[in-house]
Amino acid sequence: MQLEPVDHLPAGEWDAAVARYDLAMFYHTSAWLGFLEDTGRGRVLRFRIVERGRTLGYFAALLLRKGPFRLLGSPFSGSMSEYLGPIVQRDFPVDRFLVSLDDLCSSLRVHQLEIGSPVLDPAVMRGHGYEVREWKTFQVTLSRDVETMWSALSSKSRNRIRQALKHGLVTEDVREPGFIPTHYEQVREVFGRQGLAPPFPLADYQSLATRLKPSDLVFTVQVRHPATGDVLASGVFPHDGNRVYSLSTGSSILGRQLCANDLLHWTVLRLACERGLSQYRMGDNYRVPASGGKFKDKFSGSYEPVYRFVRHYSALARHARRVYVALQHLKQRAAGRLL
Repeated sequence: MQLEPVDHLPAGEWDAAVARYDLAMFYHTSAWLGFLEDTGRGRVLRFRIVERGRTLGYFAALLLRKGPFRLLGSPFSGSMSEYLGPIVQRDFPVDRFLVSLDDLCSSLRVHQLEIGSPVLDPAVMRGHGYEVREWKTFQVTLSRDVETMWSALSSKSRNRIRQALKHGLVTEDVREPGFIPTHYEQVREVFGRQGLAPPFPLADYQSLATRLKPSDLVFTVQVRHPATGDVLASGVFPHDGNRVYSLSTGSSILGRQLCANDLLHWTVLRLACERGLSQYRMGDNYRVPASGGKFKDKFSGSYEPVYRFVRHYSALARHARRVYVALQHLKQRAAGRLL
């Protein structure tokens, strides 16, 4: 098996080629890869996976230099990307691919490889020398029928959505440039309440909208109070042909009191239903708040494991990664104190 570079492929041809495979996701689109490159997360490398003259799929990764280390991420942690990895059918020969991936890393003089994909099994990856990291994401199975989805919500969620509508709140899928700065201020408010700075700068959100909106790959939804014009909650929700993803959400204190968050997510469910999408990926599992229960649990989904696999080709790179992660955490907390 070989990984043949196809960086010359125009964006439209790349998107058409990868869309044919079972494991193609929004994260594999040229728009998202372009966004990652725009925001300094590395140089995008694209490959065709070939075996005995037959194309088995495609592979995209980002090559990044950090000090003396060369890193390959498909994707990197902290890149807003849940998955990347090989774009293939589900019966893909993973073992042979991993051998080819080692050869690629050797040719690129890579010190650390990070990869995540639903086709990669933790037991297989451990057998090939990878460290395995796991977290949970909340996944809601969607119906093409709005009434069926409404019935699937918890009674608490339905009541809160009714309360939001009774307060006169309205929702909009916004295309105006002013959406992103408004949303970012709400993100700052949410993280500020935890003593943290937002994990990504405003420029990243602006690049995201610039890349995704023209390709109709994102819902940018806000909940507004018509009497005052105030935006009470907002979110950025990329989507592909199968799934919609909760990438970033924010709200004001008043918005929480008026149930704007519940209405925000219900609006995304309805938009996804209209598109015939099958899943809503609502993001990471997080600690249970003091009030008990989790906001997401009201949406009748389930927590699904997400795996990230890391392979070090240098012992020094392994130690440097641990130091870097710790420093980034301290940096976010220090920046949060300045808000």
